Amino acid sequence: MLESIKRIWTTATIFSLIVFTFATRSTHAQGGGTLGILLPPALPQPVAAPPAPPPANPDQSFSAPQPWATEMTYDRGWRLENPRMLADVNGDGKQDMVGFGNDGVWVGISTGKSFSTAFVLADFGYNSGWRVAKHVRATGDINGDKLEDVVGFGDAGVYRALSTGSGFGPATFVIADFGYNQGWRVDRHVRLLADVNGDGRKDIVAFGDAGVWLSLASADGHFTAPAFVLADFGYNQGWTPTKHIRTTADVNGDGRQDIVAFGDNGVYVALSTGTGFGPTQFVLGNFGYLAGGWRVDRHPRMLVDMNRDGKADIVGFGDAGVWIAYSTGSSFASAQFVLADFGYNQGWRIDRHPRFVADLNGDGYQDIVGYGEDSVYRALGGPGYFGPMRGVLRALVATAIPLSTQYSPNDIVRTDLFQRLVGDVTGDGLQDLVATNDGYLIAAPSSPLPPPPPPDPPTNPLVTGSTTSSLSIAWTAPTTNNHDTRQFFITYYKSGDTSTQTVATSASNRTYILKSLASDTTYCFSVQAESMWGVSFSSPMACGRTNAQTINKGPFTITIWMARQEIISGTPPYVGSFGPISQGANISVINFPTQYPAVLLVKPGHSTDECFTNQDAVVQVWGDMTAAQKQAIWGTANLSISGSQQLNFVGCTTAPYPQLPNLLPVNITFTNP
Repeated sequence: MLESIKRIWTTATIFSLIVFTFATRSTHAQGGGTLGILLPPALPQPVAAPPAPPPANPDQSFSAPQPWATEMTYDRGWRLENPRMLADVNGDGKQDMVGFGNDGVWVGISTGKSFSTAFVLADFGYNSGWRVAKHVRATGDINGDKLEDVVGFGDAGVYRALSTGSGFGPATFVIADFGYNQGWRVDRHVRLLADVNGDGRKDIVAFGDAGVWLSLASADGHFTAPAFVLADFGYNQGWTPTKHIRTTADVNGDGRQDIVAFGDNGVYVALSTGTGFGPTQFVLGNFGYLAGGWRVDRHPRMLVDMNRDGKADIVGFGDAGVWIAYSTGSSFASAQFVLADFGYNQGWRIDRHPRFVADLNGDGYQDIVGYGEDSVYRALGGPGYFGPMRGVLRALVATAIPLSTQYSPNDIVRTDLFQRLVGDVTGDGLQDLVATNDGYLIAAPSSPLPPPPPPDPPTNPLVTGSTTSSLSIAWTAPTTNNHDTRQFFITYYKSGDTSTQTVATSASNRTYILKSLASDTTYCFSVQAESMWGVSFSSPMACGRTNAQTINKGPFTITIWMARQEIISGTPPYVGSFGPISQGANISVINFPTQYPAVLLVKPGHSTDECFTNQDAVVQVWGDMTAAQKQAIWGTANLSISGSQQLNFVGCTTAPYPQLPNLLPVNITFTNP
């Protein structure tokens, strides 16, 4: 929900567009509506040719991000309950940072090179009872003095604090409506600030249960009593923030904000009359929940003047990429697919990758800029088109962060934790990148100059050593055109395998050890250099082979024990066995330790009852067995067993009774085949 609110506050300052917020329910009148009824679209009207625009600026770049302030950051305790937004508080043409902290309102006045931060109002904060899940806070000029004020929809109703140029005056209660106590809910109703009558003051437009309510702003910073102006677009007509976007924009170029709503069947418009809104018109069977499969949690939709005719057009980020529908003044022309990127199918996600439409290079045409997974990407706009997407800044995103960061890549791009905004903070008419991280408010000013090229690729990749599970590698870093190389990416794969793995290492390293590799296997790798401005081409490929696994086949010596068996009468027998050994065993030495009594091993076909009555039935062993002794007991002097076999020992001891030991040791030396 915070992301939705943030999108309203930031995009409104970028292109006079308020993208949907979640707003709240009215206890006022009920009414019917048109959601879900497929009305015939209004016929497209001819569009007068706009004045010939200047040529589109062919290029644009961002400077390296710089810390602009230390307040309003994660390290200072700012969390999900502390929304921040850009607004021109002092009317100097530079966007300032306004934040709602735990203690109240903070302001960072832009100097063009930094934010001068100050705590300015002990209200609208968490400690005053304001909650993101219950209350909407926004900024906008409500008294026409060109300074943006604070408006909050609290429990009791609407509060406002007028800008003083360096902060805000006291919070004043102005309307006993549109609040939580009157039944308005963030998850059901939308409340916006929009200039409905063209007088330069932001009015309140609220989508309640029964439909649309309007309170016009006055020059003294107050609002007229809420008026029910349209029995449509309300919760009772089936409109809900989880499925539908409701916003305002000047569709017909008369300087007044109209209602534009993306419903089930497509786009609906209600034109401003100055004191309310005209009847709902179904104008385009696209960009809707059923009309095209557009989803609030997947597909941003914005309103911005794309062709410089003074009328807001639709820009939608769909599954396949970017679509545009141009305003005809009373409707929208058919949607055109203009760019196969920035879409859901290319991996862009609302909760990770904020996208904005803004003039980045000052040529008067709207451009696209998005905080992607591994770079800030932009596509420059022109008359009726967007150019190709290009990565221009590997910062403020996941994989470009320093390796020592305490946050995971997922945290770095989480827009609820670290906000990513776009606005003109330098006052040059170009829209800049503004972001928060753990310790700083950061700005990356925009420029019409081309971006610096990425670094040259590393050279001379070598395998310098190997083990059975690793390869030591090295390379030479580029000495020219390195453009502040920050880290190297090493991409490697196993020979014959199509899958690759990539690891990163610091720019100070020229060597690396690839670990956890398979033995006796060839691996190939290449290296890329990464700077603030991009990633180099890959170095030449180099390959090396891990060592073969050295198998220790012995010799090994183990001790087995011949255990005395309990009998009622006669000579107690001793029984033991060697094996099984999974790899098999070639037995070279069988030793009966001489510190124990000699052992009488029984020959095949005889029993231990014959140990002391038939000397031909036994072989006396003491010390190492001879080849002849082995031959007599097992039929061969070259003893070996396979993985499942055993070598059995049966015999008696020469120790006098009753000093018979319980166990007799046998030391066996063997090797694996």
